[in-house]
Amino acid sequence: MISSRPGIFTCALLGAIVAGTPVSAAECADELYGLADVSDASRFEDYAVPAEKLSRSAPPVLATRDAREYRTMLRQAVAKGPNFAGHFTIAVWGCGTACTDFGIVDTKSGKVFFVPDLRVISTFKVVEPDNDESEYTGLRFRADSRLLVVLGAPKEDEARDGVAFYEWTGVELKALRFIPRREILATVCNKTSPTARSAP
Repeated sequence: MISSRPGIFTCALLGAIVAGTPVSAAECADELYGLADVSDASRFEDYAVPAEKLSRSAPPVLATRDAREYRTMLRQAVAKGPNFAGHFTIAVWGCGTACTDFGIVDTKSGKVFFVPDLRVISTFKVVEPDNDESEYTGLRFRADSRLLVVLGAPKEDEARDGVAFYEWTGVELKALRFIPRREILATVCNKTSPTARSAP
């Protein structure tokens, strides 16, 4: 599925695809990708949970070094109310050029969760999202769903660059599936179909 958003693919590559001309792996290698390019993406609706509105959110409990280091971003996010999986808030911040980092806060208890294996997500190859899709390049989530979508390369590991789907259990993220970037682009270039694998 080729995204309708402009700028994801070069004019030359789009022209080749439309014309049915074979596209080399090298031509695809430097292209950007987004969630819209995954034809069989997991759906937020399949992990639905009632979105909650709290009269007052519990402040983040700064019990760990990371929580204390990112306390400002955590507090600012929690102040806006739950935005994920019912009564949780995902706080997102930048960690350099084309880099995303985040933490999850239980707005009822204030407990803060970090996922060590999903820190410092490189989004260098991820297309900027549409305004109505998400304000965060490397993450997609909703207040009424337990599904979290991670786009990019966690821990800046290019071998993990792609789209990963996770389900929030209330205390941790459960890996659902992972589609590598190379397979997403190969599909766009009419080479192969993406193969779902367990998220790393």
